[in-house]
Amino acid sequence: MVVSLESSADEITRDARLVVDSIPGLVALLAPDDDILFVNRRILEYTGGTLEELKQWSTGDSVHPDDLPQVIRIFTQSVASGSAYEIAQRLRRSDGIYRWFQHSGFALRDATGQVIRWYVLLTDIDERKRAEALLAGEKRLLEMVASGSPLPTFLEALCRLVEDNAANCHCSVYLIDEKDEVFQSYAAPSLPSSYSDAIMGLPARPDVGPCGMWRHA
Repeated sequence: MVVSLESSADEITRDARLVVDSIPGLVALLAPDDDILFVNRRILEYTGGTLEELKQWSTGDSVHPDDLPQVIRIFTQSVASGSAYEIAQRLRRSDGIYRWFQHSGFALRDATGQVIRWYVLLTDIDERKRAEALLAGEKRLLEMVASGSPLPTFLEALCRLVEDNAANCHCSVYLIDEKDEVFQSYAAPSLPSSYSDAIMGLPARPDVGPCGMWRHA
């Protein structure tokens, strides 16, 4: 895409907008002071927000709260220095799910070297990040087995791994006494104790929930 250096975001031609909208990524055009001037259709569809709402990204929830401080720090430093940047961050989808993106930005300069625009591209890398996290988690679990970690500690780590790699998920593992066929212990790090305590000691029957149903399947 070629845009005249003198043009503003409002003067981007219809053809140019169509080209930017067809790019398989989220694209934004920023002013030198980091104000968002233009975003492509894919950003609006992904976030479900308006341009005005996206301009408030540093105080809203579009960036994952765990990633926001780093994104603000790197982005602010880059705008001040005029240097390109790359950030791995999670971006909120319109349904509330956060996905990982590679956030890249570079400056467009005029003949005197002054920054006149910032071009930003966000590329979805969620599958890659989750695969890396799953592989690292599996390695940690194997190391725990090899080092003889206590079973409750191992099961809690297993639940955490599942939760970290599945959206909106709470994982639990329940152990059943083989002799008396009753629930005797559990690992459920993200669930309230009252949720699991209620079935401890109960017979593992199909009518007590999924674990009992599985036991008699």
